[in-house]
Amino acid sequence: MKSFKLVTGFTCNNSCKFCLDVMYRGKIKDKTFLEISNELKLNRKKGAEGVDILGGEVFLRSDIFKIINLCRNLGYKHILITTNGYRCDNKDFIKKLINHGVSELRFSIHGHNSYLHDNLTGNKGNFVRILKAIKNLYSLNFKNISVNTTIVKDNYVYLPNILKLLNTLKISKWNIIYVGEYSLKYTPKITNVLPYLLKCLRSENINILLINIPIPCFFIKYISKLEMPTEINNQYKKFINYIYLPQELQNLKNMKRQKIDNCKNCIINNKCDGIDISYINKYGFEELKKINKYNSLEKLDHFLG
Repeated sequence: MKSFKLVTGFTCNNSCKFCLDVMYRGKIKDKTFLEISNELKLNRKKGAEGVDILGGEVFLRSDIFKIINLCRNLGYKHILITTNGYRCDNKDFIKKLINHGVSELRFSIHGHNSYLHDNLTGNKGNFVRILKAIKNLYSLNFKNISVNTTIVKDNYVYLPNILKLLNTLKISKWNIIYVGEYSLKYTPKITNVLPYLLKCLRSENINILLINIPIPCFFIKYISKLEMPTEINNQYKKFINYIYLPQELQNLKNMKRQKIDNCKNCIINNKCDGIDISYINKYGFEELKKINKYNSLEKLDHFLG
């Protein structure tokens, strides 16, 4: 199904340490309902059948149900809302979302307990609210729930713990997002993250998508689980009307990836967009040299253990 991301604005009740949106918050106004309406109509004409509504935090908007109703009336078959859980611990609010036609809710969970998650999001009680929201959804027989987790220095060793939590919550879809170039001080080395992330990737109980991985060739075995920047860029080019994007986000769509000489012999060279140059500028080429010693799946298996 063809879908697009509808960024409604940057206003948020969280203050995540690693958040890209902080640089825009308070400087760029949230979109008006008219702007959102025009964007939804335009992308529907272009063939989009699904929409991912996200902010900032979309449930801070007073017109959120008006937006959902418009999506449904325009014929969008899948309406996904990405949220940090604000208001979702209110069962009546959740019921109203379902009744208005929301197809999927995606929660941002960055830790396996209140201490870690709330510390990263700067919002005390946020973790408990999300758990209550998921409980409310299940009580209403709504099961299309997914999760975003951003990998940062503070939480990568707890990825298996987060996986355990998601299994307990019966979550079937998990997007794991590498924090990336705009929050480099929170970005951990991929070789440090690797053993914890591999434990998660080997799980058969959850569908994992890896997003913004700085050195994709570390995950040759899991190429089907990698979302390459080209895929994201194509989505932007096809479905986003740049009139509504601030210049900073127009630049963001052109992610700084590059292939180097070491990439020529890589066995996923034809599928990969290259390495994150900002990451290499921070950490150097040593990790890339390591992975290039293992130019076969057999040797890579041994290396990854």
